[in-house]
Amino acid sequence: MYGKTDEELTKSKLYILYLLDKIDEPFSNLNITQTLIETDIVEYFPLQQYLFELEKSDFIYKKVVERNEFYEMTERGKSALNYFENRMLGQDKKKIEHYLDENLPKFNRYKEIKAEYKKDNETGNAEVTLQLINKGKPFITLNLEVPTIETAKSICANWDEYASDIYGEITSVLTQKRSQ
Repeated sequence: MYGKTDEELTKSKLYILYLLDKIDEPFSNLNITQTLIETDIVEYFPLQQYLFELEKSDFIYKKVVERNEFYEMTERGKSALNYFENRMLGQDKKKIEHYLDENLPKFNRYKEIKAEYKKDNETGNAEVTLQLINKGKPFITLNLEVPTIETAKSICANWDEYASDIYGEITSVLTQKRSQ
C-alpha cells in the first residue's frame, strides 16, 4: 500500500500507538493527524488508513463525541507497542515528544472548551451551547437562549476565555446554602 514496505507500514502504525501512549487519554483524529504530519512521520492518506486498520484490529478504540473522533489505545495496542517498540527510530520518537511538549496545551484547550451559537428563525433569538469537555466527555453543558446574536457572540467569547473560572463560579453558586 502506497509503495511502502511491510517494515515501514509497521513503523507508521507503531508511531500512532506511541503517540497515543504518550497522551494516555483519548486524542482527536485532528490532533493525531496534525502531530504526525507536522513531524513528517506519516502522510495524511496513509495515516487515515492506518487508524482504520488499527481500530479494526482492536489496537485502538474510536469513540465519536459531538461529531469528533477520539482515539485511545486498547490493552492489545499497549502489548503490541511494548513488544515492537524497538523497531521505531529514536529520533522520530523524540520528534513526537518534542512536538507534544510544545503543542499539547493547545490541543487540550481546543478539546476542552466549546462555544457555539445559532439564530432561532422562529423566535429571532439566539441559541447558545457552551461545554467543558474532559477526556472526550462533556462534564458541563449549558444551553441558553438570548435575545440577540451580539449577546450570543459575547457569551461565547467570554466562555472561550474564562470557561474554567465561570464553571467555578457556577459550582460555587449552586453549592451555597440558600436562606428562604
